[in-house]
Amino acid sequence: PAPPAGTTVAQVGDPIPPLRLPDLDGRPREVPGTWRGRPLLINVWASWCAPCIADFPAKTALAQRMGKRLAVLAVSVDADKAAIERFMNRYGRAARGLDNFIVLHDPGKDIVQ
Repeated sequence: PAPPAGTTVAQVGDPIPPLRLPDLDGRPREVPGTWRGRPLLINVWASWCAPCIADFPAKTALAQRMGKRLAVLAVSVDADKAAIERFMNRYGRAARGLDNFIVLHDPGKDIVQ
């Protein structure tokens, strides 16, 4: 289906608008900021999303395989940070130790505006 009128759909390779979102430790992270000029996989997800649960291990494995050649920014739109922590404890343990897999919290859903 076509996107709603007035909606701009990003294409692969399009620059992203600057965002400032906290990571799970509460540190503000600038996007693209640190990752400017590097390949990024930006995954917008929520803890209640069944497809997100199903594909989280694949995104983690991709980050493990690619190392410094790719950064995965997993942007959660959950309102509750505790829900993100529970999700990561259950499905994201392998991602926690990766320097190139960063979980960001966007409760205002700024990334999808």
